Amino acid sequence: MIPAAALHDWLVVLPGLGIGDPGVWPRAFVTVAGSPADAGGATARDAIAQERRRALVLHAAGVGGERAADAFEAAFVGGGRSVVLRREVPAGQPEAWADAMSSLPAGIDAVFAAAPPDGAAHAVSRLPPGAHFWTTEGAMQPEVLAGAGPDAVERLHVAAPPLPDPGFAARFRERFGRTPDHAAGVAYDAVSIAVHALRSAPSLSTEALIEAAGAPAVGRAFGPGSVEVEGGMNRLDSAQPTLFDGAGGADGQPRFEPR
Repeated sequence: MIPAAALHDWLVVLPGLGIGDPGVWPRAFVTVAGSPADAGGATARDAIAQERRRALVLHAAGVGGERAADAFEAAFVGGGRSVVLRREVPAGQPEAWADAMSSLPAGIDAVFAAAPPDGAAHAVSRLPPGAHFWTTEGAMQPEVLAGAGPDAVERLHVAAPPLPDPGFAARFRERFGRTPDHAAGVAYDAVSIAVHALRSAPSLSTEALIEAAGAPAVGRAFGPGSVEVEGGMNRLDSAQPTLFDGAGGADGQPRFEPR
């Protein structure tokens, strides 16, 4: 789709940042609620709130992992806090995440891993005593809870995509009879942007549509949002991720619970 749109100079509206590096083509408008960078920033702020001081940062090779790691580091460092070690983990090698947790400097009390589920499971299985482990939404899987085990499950935290705001959720339930998930929210925002652009742009030129697409009158499923340009791509940023904590170390029923 992207090459065809580039050839014809179309505006493409995408629900969610799912096309890899957004710098590859600038004629796109993306709806995002809880991107990898948002997850990195949210987990760093949570680590600060829990008075963590020395962090290890792990990330999968690729744009998404790098952005999440960059956001964590940018938000965490300062005020006596530091990232003492950062490692990139090659794709397709789950056991490499466990290796990345070896030979660590002393005193690490926070680990951030922008990892796939199997990688997060291997990494959290090597969590140092007393350290807490933050990761991203893909890790909300049973194997990650199993990797943490009863000793570390309550030191496991996940930043997951947010759910739509209550007002949108109520309207959605009234019409469709079920509660909207994250995907429903970003899809709604994408369609709203496209419809608003077509209705309000003075012409159908790509430039006019892009300008209209970013107007504040566009509805938001996640509440107020802002339009940013990232890598040449227009990006609608809205709600921050929802944080989940591992639980069940005491009762033997491991699970993720929302804050």
